[in-house]
Amino acid sequence: MQVRQNIANFLTLLNLLSGTLALYFIFQDDFRTAFLLVLAGIGFDFLDGLVARATGTGSELGLQLDSMADLITSGLVPGYFLFQAYHHVHPGSPVAYVALLIPAASAVRLARFNLDTRQKTHFIGLPTPANALFLISLGFILLDQAHFLSGPLQNPWIFSALILLSAWLLNSPIPLIALKFKGFSPQKDIIKILLILTSGLILALKGIYGIPLIMVVYFLFSYLEFSRKGD
Repeated sequence: MQVRQNIANFLTLLNLLSGTLALYFIFQDDFRTAFLLVLAGIGFDFLDGLVARATGTGSELGLQLDSMADLITSGLVPGYFLFQAYHHVHPGSPVAYVALLIPAASAVRLARFNLDTRQKTHFIGLPTPANALFLISLGFILLDQAHFLSGPLQNPWIFSALILLSAWLLNSPIPLIALKFKGFSPQKDIIKILLILTSGLILALKGIYGIPLIMVVYFLFSYLEFSRKGD
């Protein structure tokens, strides 16, 4: 019985371990491995909640562990990813330190989420895993000198503005879709289904470079979802 009660917590710790290893690889300049570890961590983050709900083993300890793991994998890692990426294109530039606002904004987001009883069926503000994927995609674009957005991202004002926008979105009052299905109904969940299909298509066509476009789609579909509900 004790093992069953801690399966979700074990998955949460795998999330934290994935983020910790990702930090190591970032400072080895192995950005691809770091990204794969972030994906693994986000996968474990999804699974721990799924297992906790399916087995009825959710707990206050699990909630706190989950936030701590997310702070590493989806807060600290993307901040340092961008920090290191900007140093690659502009060695020694103090602008890179602006990226370290992301862990701080993520910590505030996660603490508020734990206290906010409204976020049971949807999010208020951008969830940290989505923000992490968005920022890491920007890091890859920044490093890819052949990408048409690499030049603009190297501009210190644009880079700093995107970091500040990310920090604000994490803690904004904007309602956003959570991909949770209760009593699945194609008619009721049509917006979520379209979001998943559209995002999958963009990923298939553009890979990681398509994530910024997916973010735009996510906000657009969330607006349609909550406008439809009158929220």
